[in-house]
Amino acid sequence: GGDPIEPDDQARVRPEQVDLLLKLHQLGAAWRERTDPGESPRPTRIDRFELVREVGQGGFAAVYEATDTLLRRRVALKVPHPEALVSGEMRRRFLRGAALAARLTHPNLVTIHDLGESEGVAFIAEELCSGGTLAAWLERHPGPVDPRTAALVVTHLAEGLDVGHDQGIIHRDIKPENVLLVPATGDAVRPAEPVTARASAAGTAPGAGFDVKLGDFGLGKADDESSHDPLAKSTRAGARPGTPAWMAPEQIDRAIGAVSPATDVHALGLILDRLLTGRCRWAGPTDSDTMRMILLREPEAIEGGMKGIHRDLIAVCRKCLARSPADRYPRSGALAADLSRILLGVPTLARPLSAWERACRFAIRRPALIVATAVAMAALVGCGVALRGWSVQPAAAARQRALVRRPAAAQHLPRGLA
Repeated sequence: GGDPIEPDDQARVRPEQVDLLLKLHQLGAAWRERTDPGESPRPTRIDRFELVREVGQGGFAAVYEATDTLLRRRVALKVPHPEALVSGEMRRRFLRGAALAARLTHPNLVTIHDLGESEGVAFIAEELCSGGTLAAWLERHPGPVDPRTAALVVTHLAEGLDVGHDQGIIHRDIKPENVLLVPATGDAVRPAEPVTARASAAGTAPGAGFDVKLGDFGLGKADDESSHDPLAKSTRAGARPGTPAWMAPEQIDRAIGAVSPATDVHALGLILDRLLTGRCRWAGPTDSDTMRMILLREPEAIEGGMKGIHRDLIAVCRKCLARSPADRYPRSGALAADLSRILLGVPTLARPLSAWERACRFAIRRPALIVATAVAMAALVGCGVALRGWSVQPAAAARQRALVRRPAAAQHLPRGLA
């Protein structure tokens, strides 16, 4: 597989450049195999960045913890795999994703510090998220998480992503591997009272004391891209950018609808579903099987894995996972707003309340006001009864006096009239 090597690519790639990337992979392998904690890897440098250790591997690039020797701070340095270096298109796509992300600023988006090339080796320097990925956390904690925490996590991701939607940027590859955890400095995602119909026994919170950040816009798409851009053309010519288990139906079959911000909403719904149920909704033995499941199966039994979870949260998840993009939230900001309504205990757009439910929920949210109102109404009723009693007493007394005077008056009448 892989893209063909273009003539200009062959001229630009030199053996020593590939050798440098191979040394980086050897460094990562040596780090993983070390058994002596006191042993330090031999430092390797790219441009002004000194590599400390490998912290992750992706399908396209390796990620290293590095030191920016100019600004004297730790960063995460992404470097493409050697096989990606020989393709001009893949190199441009690598840098293009960082350029898209660099246009966005939000506490729940990974910050891009720098990007460029050094001796033919492309790199991206970004915020170091020391808590790892949400995917790694879920591997260590495979069960469901606290529903309120799940709602908070997806709310924060949706709020950050909406900055991109506001600028016409669609992520197209939202998944736990691209959600990073970083120690919180402010309002962290922490366990709290569950948003459930009854108390939930769901386990710990993902990254309690951590903030969540969305990263890796490598497959992102912007509205302002030129129609002549070869990267934009490649995504319209039958390619399916994304990870199968976290794709929306329209990413597989464009006849279902256009890829839009609602496509990202679908992916956030899958993350919410994973947090609430403890299982990945679409997981076939092969990528083709997974995509077939997405196209042919309806996600109608969402409630099956969500026992004890509040109906509003289930309704929000169901709306995110609707097959038709038109039936979902139009963008992530609308999803964040509805999840915030759940956290505040007010009615959602996903499940409007009846008049009786609305009254009951109002009473639950403001019991003191309800008690005060009831006391006031009781006092008014009491006053009304008392006033009626006072008005009735004089009338009764007058009738009694009239009955007493009637015989006496009859005695004074002439006999002919008696």
